[in-house]
Amino acid sequence: MFAHVRYTDKAEAILPVTLIKRFNPKHVNDFDASLKKTFWQDPSERAGKYYQAQVLKLAESKDDLLGEMIGLGLCIPPVIEGPYVVSAEEEEPSASSKQKKRAIMKARKKEMREVLQEKCESDRRQDLRAELQVLKKKIKFLEEELFEERKLCRSAQVALIKAYASGSCHKMQCSAVTTPPLPPSPLTAQPLLAGAQPTTPGIPTTQPLSFGTQAVEDDCTVHDEHDFWPAAAQQPDSLICQATPPGGPMLPVPCSREEVCLNSQDVPSMSRPDTIRQPDAVLFTNTGGQSTTDDISDKEYDSGEDFPLSREGKVILHKGVEIEKERFVWLMDSKGDSKFCKDVTRAIWTPEQLMCRSVTGSACKRNKGAQANRALTPKKLEAAKRAYRRFIRLHPTSEPAKERRRQTQKYIAQLLGDIMR
Repeated sequence: MFAHVRYTDKAEAILPVTLIKRFNPKHVNDFDASLKKTFWQDPSERAGKYYQAQVLKLAESKDDLLGEMIGLGLCIPPVIEGPYVVSAEEEEPSASSKQKKRAIMKARKKEMREVLQEKCESDRRQDLRAELQVLKKKIKFLEEELFEERKLCRSAQVALIKAYASGSCHKMQCSAVTTPPLPPSPLTAQPLLAGAQPTTPGIPTTQPLSFGTQAVEDDCTVHDEHDFWPAAAQQPDSLICQATPPGGPMLPVPCSREEVCLNSQDVPSMSRPDTIRQPDAVLFTNTGGQSTTDDISDKEYDSGEDFPLSREGKVILHKGVEIEKERFVWLMDSKGDSKFCKDVTRAIWTPEQLMCRSVTGSACKRNKGAQANRALTPKKLEAAKRAYRRFIRLHPTSEPAKERRRQTQKYIAQLLGDIMR
């Protein structure tokens, strides 16, 4: 019995009912419109497959089915007699068992090589992570050691100053020769802040512990060393006496106190150990023998006071950060706030030091995956801000000074971005 079927892709064929799965008709009208799995074989191919198809007509033989279709004027579809069977002459020789085993071994070796390569890469990443952890621990240990060394250095400074003061007082007590008055110090000729020197002779002022230390800028390629010992303190024969009223004689007294007083307007006395500050923070006050421990506020800089000058004639902006006086005057003649902030930044840092730097040291929040760059030195950044505050005072505008000061970091960040481009 043969059947005329139509597949789901609208293709038609004539084939025996034995090529239709689960279909056993008893007569030519024993079929329905449901889809059944029917064999299909392309004439150009040797193998075929089963697809969904609908039975349209049944007949006892192929000739009867073809005669009915011709009588109805239907197109004759391709006839499928059955699956194609390959003859012994056409059959291709199969690969030998040795070749199959060789191919299997080759595939296994390839998989093993891939697994070993992935394992080596993972081990290398783990080694790098372990090395990174070791380096982080080493950096932390060195930072702690540096902190302890700085602490010991300050203690040694205090002990040295006490020993120096005690030796001078002992020498003064044992000496019967009248000591000439101390020469004026070079520091008194150029005060750090206007009005910082005492108005009444013989009244001492205090100063943080900065003598005998070397100020080294942290991110400079060439370290600049500055000697903060005053001329009077460098003279071995200088004597330290008790403060007396103006015109009074110098009276030697035992140096039992932690502060040493001078009889003239010379170098101020050393501060107590509990008020020691970092080197380069040299400030003069007349607050009754107490050193200043807070930074200079905006009000003090807006009051018309000038920046201090070093021995070399440079302008000290903040805690040892200094620039040439001629360049400082040129900066104060800048045309705008942005230009001044960028120019003073170039004056404090070199172009190499500004590469791959940021103002705050935090990663950019707008760019996902951005890495944080090293932050600018806080001491130098504060120096740039102080210079900008003086520029604002010299060049007032309609915009409030407070609003202008808030733009400092913005201008510096723009400069760093231009350098990175």
